[in-house]
Amino acid sequence: MKYKQINANTEEGFQDLEFSIEEYFQDENQNQIVRAIGLFEEETVGFEAVFKSDMVPGIKGNTIDNTAFCKGGVSLRSMGIVSDKFVQALAKLYNQKAKKNTMVKELKFTSFVLGGNPKNFPFEDLKFKLFYEDSFEKDSYAEVYLNVNIPKKIIELKEKDVDYRENICRALTGDYPNAFGRILKKIFKHGQ
Repeated sequence: MKYKQINANTEEGFQDLEFSIEEYFQDENQNQIVRAIGLFEEETVGFEAVFKSDMVPGIKGNTIDNTAFCKGGVSLRSMGIVSDKFVQALAKLYNQKAKKNTMVKELKFTSFVLGGNPKNFPFEDLKFKLFYEDSFEKDSYAEVYLNVNIPKKIIELKEKDVDYRENICRALTGDYPNAFGRILKKIFKHGQ
């Protein structure tokens, strides 16, 4: 399979990224698993996205269903070196100075289905809005869009707002010294 450049369809001012779906399957809990792969410059980059099986459409008619927010509804998982290359590429595209160059094992997002019905996952164009916030870390909030189209073998990671770039990069690399970590640093600093 020939992979495409992930930033080939980027709009001015935004880094909207498009990946090929290398593999799609369901796990033992009926969660949908999508392996996203693409190229950034000459490097192969990618991640695994996990979509919980119990998500429902977020908009019914013209009304937002506030019960459709699903905590941990979508996770991005590392696939090893290609995912480390992905977060490095993302930092470069987002003009962020990364302190860490490896992707966390798994990052869970609260999700909301903007379009399509997740019950028809393999057959529909699905649009998700993802929300991230670390309860231990002040100013960690971020939003991003993740769109999946299994028939076309495309998954897109689209920016909601450029102001979330730093937090997305920090979350994907685990670059948040949580409150417990800060307390330990203070204890050891004062103990020296």
